[in-house]
Amino acid sequence: MAFSSLAELVANFENPTGNPSLHNQQGGTASGLYQFVPSTWRRYLSQLGGDTSLYPTAASAPADVQNQVFAQAVSQRGLGDWTCPNCDPALNSYLASNPSAASLPVFSGSAQGVSGGAGASGVGDSPLGGDGGASVGAGGPQSVTQTGSLADKAGGWFNALGTWFAKIAPRAVLFVVAVLLLLGAFYLFGTNRAPST
Repeated sequence: MAFSSLAELVANFENPTGNPSLHNQQGGTASGLYQFVPSTWRRYLSQLGGDTSLYPTAASAPADVQNQVFAQAVSQRGLGDWTCPNCDPALNSYLASNPSAASLPVFSGSAQGVSGGAGASGVGDSPLGGDGGASVGAGGPQSVTQTGSLADKAGGWFNALGTWFAKIAPRAVLFVVAVLLLLGAFYLFGTNRAPST
């Protein structure tokens, strides 16, 4: 197997389905494209200025946010979060057989993977859910260059919209039920009822 980036390499071993909402199939707590455990995920997301209450796990975040967190992890520890003893034996075996793979760019089409470009978030609007920190979306050294297709970017927005709707829907249902109960109470017990004869 040949890979064009560290992101492709790690995702191939950790989540070959490419599903950003995937949870660990062996009953663990890891999730997302790169199978971050919650504590590691929150540490790197916080470093980027992301909102850990909005995205408490990797699977709860859209793919573009997961990519930014992956780049942050690689910038700090290389592949250390995936190559620790007993973390991913198949990935460790591949890297032992192909040591040059560890020097791939973080993302395809990027000499370094992490750049000072425009970033994934656009001008002043970070998909991280927080203030985006000083560098994300502002072209700083931790902004991740995204070269995905329009369909990939739209998919990220749909994932974010789905996450937001999943959080707001139960509250909206409760609000509608409460309003209907109040209207029913006013109808049944209202003072404008005609007197009985």
